[in-house]
Amino acid sequence: SGGAAGSGGSAGSGGAGGSGGSGGAAGSGGSGGASGSGGSGGSGGGTVTHGSQISTSNTGYLAYKGPKGETCTEATMTVYTSKVKASQLGATATCVWLKAGITVDAPITLNACRIDANVVNGSNNDITLSYCMVKAPSPGDWALGSSHFTAIRSQLVGSSDGVRFGGSGTDTLIENYIRVATQSSQDHNDGVQMYGASGGGVILRNNIDCRPVSGSTSGANGAIFVADGATGTYEIRDNYLMGGGYTLRLHESGYYRVTGNRIETGSYSYGPLTTTNAISGAFLEWSDNKETNGTVLQP
Repeated sequence: SGGAAGSGGSAGSGGAGGSGGSGGAAGSGGSGGASGSGGSGGSGGGTVTHGSQISTSNTGYLAYKGPKGETCTEATMTVYTSKVKASQLGATATCVWLKAGITVDAPITLNACRIDANVVNGSNNDITLSYCMVKAPSPGDWALGSSHFTAIRSQLVGSSDGVRFGGSGTDTLIENYIRVATQSSQDHNDGVQMYGASGGGVILRNNIDCRPVSGSTSGANGAIFVADGATGTYEIRDNYLMGGGYTLRLHESGYYRVTGNRIETGSYSYGPLTTTNAISGAFLEWSDNKETNGTVLQP
C-alpha cells in the first residue's frame, strides 16, 4: 500500500471553485500565471493559482471562513465521540469534530471538519470535504478513498497513502495539502494512487509529497501513481509534486490531460516522471510540465 504527500512549487493554471455548505460558501476567482489561467478561492485562505501556494496555513478547518466571516477552532466544534452516519448529520455539516470517523450512508458535505479516522467511502453516496483535516491517530492504508469523493482545501495526512481512487465515480482533489506517514516496512507510499479505478478524476493545484514524514523514506513510490488497471481520463493540472522512486507515474490503461505541474528537482530516487506501458494515445493533453530547476518534462 502506498502513502501521501505535498509541498511548495511554481506557476499557475485554471480550475474550479471551492465548495460550501450551511456554514460557509466557496467562491471562484483569480487569474492565471505564466503557465495557466484561472484559480479558485474557496471560503478562506485566499486565491491560489498553483499547488506550490498550498500549505497548512491556507488549508484545513483553521483556514475556513464562512459567509459572514465565521471561523472554526477545536473549541467551537461540535464533537462526536462515536462513529457517525452521514444521515445523522444531514446534507451539510459545518465545524464538526468526528473523533471516530464517518459512515457515508447518504450524500454529505462537510465544511471545516476534523476527522480523527480514515475516510473510507465504499458506497455510491458522494462525500465532499471542504477545509477539513483528516488524520487518524495511527497510519492507515489511506486518508481518503476510494470513490465518490471531492476534497477542497483540506489536509489529508498521516496514512500510508494519501488518497486512493478506486471506484467508478469521478473523484476530485482541488487545492489540498497531502502528506504520508510510515505504516510498515512494506509501504510503497503514494500521495495519490489509482488502484482499479474506472471513473477518472481531477487533480488540480494540490501540494503532494509522498516521502513519509517519519521513518524511512525508502518506501516512497510516487506523488501521483496511476496503474493497476485504472481506466478513465485523469486531469492533472498545476500540482506541486515531490518524492518517490519516480514522482509522477502514469502507466497503462488511463488517459491523461497533464498541464502546468512542477516536480521538485532531486526529491525522487530515479527520476521525475515515468510513463512506461502507457497505452497508445494516452496523452490527450500535455504542456508546461517541468522540474523546479526548469527542466522540461515530456512523456
